[in-house]
Amino acid sequence: MDKLNASQAAGALKYFYSLLETNPENPEVLNAIGLLMFETGEKKAALGFITRAIELDSDVPEFFNNRGIICRSMQMYGEAIWSYNEALRRRPDFADALFNLGNVMKDIGRPRSAAVCYEKSIAIKGESTDALFNLGVCLHELGRLDAAERAYAAALKIEPGWSALLNNSAMVLLDTGRYDEARVRLEKALQAAPSNSRARFNLGVLNLLYGDMKSGWAGYEARRYLPEFAPWRYAFDEPQWRGEEDRKSVLLIRGEQGFGDMLQFFRFVHTAAERVGKVIVECRSELVELFSAARADCDVVPIGADLPPYDCSLPMMSLPHVLGIDMDAVSDNVPYLGVSSSRCAGFSISDIPGRLKVGLAWKGNRGQRHRDNRSIPLAELSVLFDNTEVEFYSLQPGGSADECEEELRRYSIYDAGTGFRDFADTAEAIRKMDLVISVDTAVAHLVGAMGKPVWVMLPFPADWRWLLDREDSPWYPTARLFRQSRTGDWAPVVAEVNDALKGKLSDMRMHSRRLHPPARIMEKPVMSTLN
Repeated sequence: MDKLNASQAAGALKYFYSLLETNPENPEVLNAIGLLMFETGEKKAALGFITRAIELDSDVPEFFNNRGIICRSMQMYGEAIWSYNEALRRRPDFADALFNLGNVMKDIGRPRSAAVCYEKSIAIKGESTDALFNLGVCLHELGRLDAAERAYAAALKIEPGWSALLNNSAMVLLDTGRYDEARVRLEKALQAAPSNSRARFNLGVLNLLYGDMKSGWAGYEARRYLPEFAPWRYAFDEPQWRGEEDRKSVLLIRGEQGFGDMLQFFRFVHTAAERVGKVIVECRSELVELFSAARADCDVVPIGADLPPYDCSLPMMSLPHVLGIDMDAVSDNVPYLGVSSSRCAGFSISDIPGRLKVGLAWKGNRGQRHRDNRSIPLAELSVLFDNTEVEFYSLQPGGSADECEEELRRYSIYDAGTGFRDFADTAEAIRKMDLVISVDTAVAHLVGAMGKPVWVMLPFPADWRWLLDREDSPWYPTARLFRQSRTGDWAPVVAEVNDALKGKLSDMRMHSRRLHPPARIMEKPVMSTLN
């Protein structure tokens, strides 16, 4: 039904109540009152009226569909699914009920089921922007990029100026490596709706991917308006530091997002500290000891602890924006993290001479978005373990719970991560490694921040911070990047890493021979016997 203003809704309710007085068990009237109650925000009462209408006439699929809409709005997802299924049992070609059922499936994280519902709805009712848009969202989430692109393209033919649609279609183009086309879509999205924070953020990320730091950091600030960044929104609601110099002020830098983000952006604390009187860094507890050891000019406190007084604050990942950081400045102060050599580790590293000690991190954080894209099954790395001159150490924080002990033993991997209490322990293990091979995870950032050699295996498409088509990283001068050319295909990457590892071992052997040339063998003359 069309949206009604308060006066219209009140008048309509008065009319239907008058009808109810003469016929209190009229299901159509009860259903109409329920819809009006829903329009005015009285959801519980609305549910009661429509449920009563169903009790009086259970053959009307629209009643069940309306009940499902109300239940979904109240996050009663099980009841909503039952209601839509009942509507469809009575009318299998009820396109609106199929669309609404798809919405619930999308809400509860079942994109495959949702996509089926949207496709059936479109087949019955024809293409609509809402159904195509939602279908595109689900297909994108399922990794069916070609199908998602087709859904968005069909929707754009109907409504070419829909900003959210332009943004979403740009994300599919980004995930297929069509960056220039994605930029055009994002710019159109912002032209259509300059207040579209998601498009502004995504365009900022794309600029960072291209190395355009000034535009990139400015666009990245739009994250404060996005729901996925809600856990850190409090960091934006305080008086914000703008990068000005004030030797009397106390600046609170609030850590945000994941471990890798905080490890990467902690480098800018030093520059901020040069402009204010004092810096306080708030971060996750697992980073407190590591950060405290790195900077004597700031206080480090865990998130949730009582804070000392401060004058202004800034989210950590806004530092490069207010400091005006460009490409030339991102590698300043590297290395900027480390541990004391006197720190006592909870594990031992062997001292077998001639063996290369290689740390290994092959999976992302359990709560990380796109974790599966950034993780490699240990078995797919098995070719690396054939190098008998290498000792491998798992650097997975918290241990390798996803892999059984038998698998680790099979590949002779020492599980150092089991003893890690925090990232200071991880750093101590890294300090003893000759090389770390890692996927795009916090370990890779920590190794780079320590100035230790790290080989990073990147998915396609890679995150913005690794830029485009580079084997090196301005963020971490000691890093070497190995990139997927196709989503999910790790075999060529692992083969390339293995070739590089063999090359490194060969160089080590040659270097060892130069340092320790073989002893000269003196021939002893044989004396003949005189007869």
